Amino acid sequence: MPPPEPEAESTHVWAGPDGEPAAYFYPVDRDYWAYFPGIGAYQVSENGEVVAIPEPSASETLVVEAYRRTVLPQALQFFGLEVIHASSVVAGERVVGFCAYSQTGKSTVAFGLSRRGYPLWGDDALAFETAAGTVAALSLPFEMRLRPASRAHFGFSPPDRSAVAVDSRLRVGDEIRQLAGLFVLLRQDPEGSPSVAVRPLQAGEAFSSVLPHAYWTSLVDEPRKQRMLRAYLELTGSVPVYELTFPPSLTELPAVLDAVESAILVPREET
Repeated sequence: MPPPEPEAESTHVWAGPDGEPAAYFYPVDRDYWAYFPGIGAYQVSENGEVVAIPEPSASETLVVEAYRRTVLPQALQFFGLEVIHASSVVAGERVVGFCAYSQTGKSTVAFGLSRRGYPLWGDDALAFETAAGTVAALSLPFEMRLRPASRAHFGFSPPDRSAVAVDSRLRVGDEIRQLAGLFVLLRQDPEGSPSVAVRPLQAGEAFSSVLPHAYWTSLVDEPRKQRMLRAYLELTGSVPVYELTFPPSLTELPAVLDAVESAILVPREET
């Protein structure tokens, strides 16, 4: 494994809650590498082949989770595809995404809608392509992850994790659907009066609200950065973007789901 060079401009370093490096993402020749201290390294070749090199102390669960939730979307972005930190569902024949910062509730909202008949499309990562004024959502492998409070609320038990092979390939776009819209989730101050509000965003405000939720590997590659900015300008100029504000209590979740349905979703026909 070629070690990361933390000071190199092409190396993207993620810090953990304690401020210490938690992950390194860096190119080596035409390959893309990701290294997670305590978990292992991943080599992603130009042809999409992925090789995992676990550390001896790492569990299979950690290796698989890091691949699905972090290595995959980061590598796709490195190779030119845009990916948003968002969970998503299918409404009719189209996809609706929910982007937010960690622990805001995007997975909870998506899972709640799945209980109302809207199939899950993805969790935490939404890949998209823009062309001729339309935006396509590309499917990615995912595993739904809810925090303890949400799991208890839904009575949800996560399924057993399936393993990823030591040698695998990036999988993207097995299914492609039109992106119908995005919601940017914001939690209210807990001390404020509880209310749920949906507000359509104009293109300029939508762009500045969605862009912070983009996956990105490095912003020092100016041509790549410009391509990313153009893609997000096309995204926010082509699909509706809504700001969804709600109180933090799960008791208000039905009202949140009602608001989303009223704004954009198409109730699935009973079969």
